[in-house]
Amino acid sequence: MAIKRKGHNKRLKRPFSSLTLHITFSMMRYLGLTLFIFIHFHTEAQSFRTLSQTKPGVRKEYEKAKLEAQKDNTSASIILLLKCLEKDPILIEAWTLLGNAYHDIGEYKKSLDAFTKLSLIHPKHDIRMNYAFGLTAYKYGDYSLAVEKLTLYVASDKIKGQPLEQASKLLENAVFARDAVQNPVSFIPTPLNFYINTDAPEYLPSFSADDKTLLFTRVVNGQEDIFYTQRDSLSGDWGKPIALTQLNTPFNEGAHTLSADGSTLIFTQCENKNGLGSCDLYISYKKGEQWTAPKNLGAPVNSMHWESMPSLSASGDKLFFSSKRPGGFGGTDIWMSRLVSTDKWTSPENAGPNINTSGDDQAPFLHTDGQSLYFMSNGHRGMGGFDIYLSRKDSTQKWGKPIHLGYPINTIADEGALCINRTGETAYFSSSKRDTPGKGMTSKTNIDIFSFPLYPDIRPVPVTFVTGKIMANDSNQPLPAQLEISVTETEAIIFKAKIDSSGKFFICLPSGQNYSLSASYPGYTLYSNHFTLLDAHSALEPYYLNILLQKINKPANAISSEKMTEEGDPIVLKNVFFETGSAQLNPNSLHELNLLSQWLAENAAIFIQINGHTDHIGAEEMNVQLSTQRARTVYEYLIHSGIGKERLRYKGYGSAKPVADNATEKGRKENRRTEFILLK
Repeated sequence: MAIKRKGHNKRLKRPFSSLTLHITFSMMRYLGLTLFIFIHFHTEAQSFRTLSQTKPGVRKEYEKAKLEAQKDNTSASIILLLKCLEKDPILIEAWTLLGNAYHDIGEYKKSLDAFTKLSLIHPKHDIRMNYAFGLTAYKYGDYSLAVEKLTLYVASDKIKGQPLEQASKLLENAVFARDAVQNPVSFIPTPLNFYINTDAPEYLPSFSADDKTLLFTRVVNGQEDIFYTQRDSLSGDWGKPIALTQLNTPFNEGAHTLSADGSTLIFTQCENKNGLGSCDLYISYKKGEQWTAPKNLGAPVNSMHWESMPSLSASGDKLFFSSKRPGGFGGTDIWMSRLVSTDKWTSPENAGPNINTSGDDQAPFLHTDGQSLYFMSNGHRGMGGFDIYLSRKDSTQKWGKPIHLGYPINTIADEGALCINRTGETAYFSSSKRDTPGKGMTSKTNIDIFSFPLYPDIRPVPVTFVTGKIMANDSNQPLPAQLEISVTETEAIIFKAKIDSSGKFFICLPSGQNYSLSASYPGYTLYSNHFTLLDAHSALEPYYLNILLQKINKPANAISSEKMTEEGDPIVLKNVFFETGSAQLNPNSLHELNLLSQWLAENAAIFIQINGHTDHIGAEEMNVQLSTQRARTVYEYLIHSGIGKERLRYKGYGSAKPVADNATEKGRKENRRTEFILLK
C-alpha cells in the first residue's frame, strides 16, 4: 500500500549559482518513500548533463514524463523518458526518474540498469542515492550489491533518525539473504500427479493425520472450490479428486484445515452477505459419508474484519488463523482460539511478538506434534517478500524465536503456505513454478501443488496416532467415557476429553515417549494402562487400543470394608511404579494415584481392596512382606488424599497369584503389579 508523505514532489528553490542542483523525484511509491538527491558537480570535464543544461525540447519531454509519473501513469512516463534519453543519453534527471519508474512497476533489473548508468555518468552522486540503489538490488535479489550500497548509506554521518533505522534493518536483511544464498539448504520439489495438478490453479493443501485424505483448493470458473482425494492403498499415490459439492457455493471457499480424524472441516468463505466480515471461518462435520451444512463460527472467532487460513490442532481444541482485526502487531496477525465446549470458542489470543511483526504474518500451520508452528511472514528477517518460518514451543510452552527455513525454500519471491505430513518428513506447498530439466524451477502460468523432503533441522517431532474404542466389558456397547493421556515421565497431559457416543477415539501423539492412559465412565470402574511409542516404526504405524470398562453391578451398602467380600475382576493400576526392591513410590505413579483418588471421591459408595503382587524371585516371605508394604503405601496415599480409611483395605500376596509366566522377564514384569478390586 502506498503511503504518501507531506512534501512529496515539492520543488526546492535555491540559486543555481551555488553550482548545486537539487533534484527531487517520486521514488518507491511502493514504500511511500521520497528521496531527495543532491547532485554536486564540477563544471570541468563534465560527463553528465542536468535538466537546465539540456535542450528545451528534451526538457519539455522530461516534464511531461514527470507529470505522467505523478499521475501514476508509469508506462506512459517510461516511454517519454526513453525518448528523452535517446536525445540526451547523459541526462541525470531522466535516468533517476526512469530507475524510479521501473522500480514502481516491479521491473527491478531495468531499475538497477538505470541506477547503474546514473552512477557511471555521475559517480559523485549524493550518498543518499545508495539507499535507492540498495533497496532495488535487494528486491531484485542481488544481495551482495544491496549490502555494498546500503553499507555506504548507513556509514554516512548525514543519515540519522528514521531513515537510518529503516536502512539498517534493510541492510540486516540483505546480509542475511546474501549469506543464505551462499549456504543453500536441501530443496528438491516434486509436483503431485496429473489428477491433482491441472491447467487450473490448485493450492492450499491440507491432510488428515493418517495421511490418507488430501484436501486442496482449485479455481473453477473463476471462483475457489474445495476438492478432496484419497490415497490409493496399493500405489500410495493420490486418486482422482472430487469436488466437495455439499460445501462449495457460488462464493469462494479457500483456505481450510481438516481435523486429525478427518471428521471436522474448518474453511474460509468470502463475500458471503450473511458473513461478519469480508472473509469468515466456517465449520462442517462429517456424518457417515455426508458433510453437514456449513456453519459460520461466529464471534468471537470471526469479526467485522478479515479471517482466513485456519489450522486446527491435532487435539481439536485449538484453532490458529490469520486475521486483520485490531489489537495485533501489524497488518495481518496470527491468532489462536480454544474450544471450551461444543461449538463454543474463546476470544482469540494473539500468538505474540515472536510470531507476529509490524508486517503481515499469516498462513499458520500447527503440526500434529502440537509443538511446531510453520507460518509465512514479510516482517521477519528474510529474503524479501513473504518467507516461511518455523517456531517451536520452549520449556515454558511459549513460542520461540522463528527459524527461517533457508534458501532456496525461501527466495526473493513470495512463498506460499506450507503443510507437513504426520511423520514430519515431507512438506507440501503451492507454487507457480515448475521443475524443468536443465533449467530448474521455471515459471508456469498457473499454480500447482508440490512436495519436498524436509531437511532434518526444520522437521517437527514425528507423530503417530492412537486409535481405538471404549466399551463395556459385559455388553461391548460403546461408552462415551472420559479419556486422559499423559506423558509418563513428566505427567504432562497430552489429551483430555470426553469421547463421543461412538466410543471411538483418534489421537495424535508425538513418537519417542512413554504414555499413561486412564478412562472412566459413571457406573464403571476406573481403567488405566500405559504404552510406549519409543520404537522408530511407531511414527508410521498407528497404535490400537480397545478399552473395556468393568461395570459396577451394585454400589456397596456398608460402613466398613472389614467384612466385605471381593467382587469382579481386579483392576491393575498399570501406571503405579515402585523403586526396585522397595515400597517407595516412583514419582511417575502420583498422577495415576490422584486419578484413583478422584474417582473414589466421585463414587462415594465404592469400597476397594488394594492388592500387591511380586514375581517369584527371592524368598516368598520377603515377597509377601514387600507386596504388603507396597499395597499399604497406596492405601496410605489414598487416605492422605481424603479417602476415608473405612472404604479401603489392603493385602499383599507375594508371588502367589501370577498372571504371566515367571520364566521370562516380560512375564515377571507383568506379575510385579499393584491392583484394586471392588468390595461388596
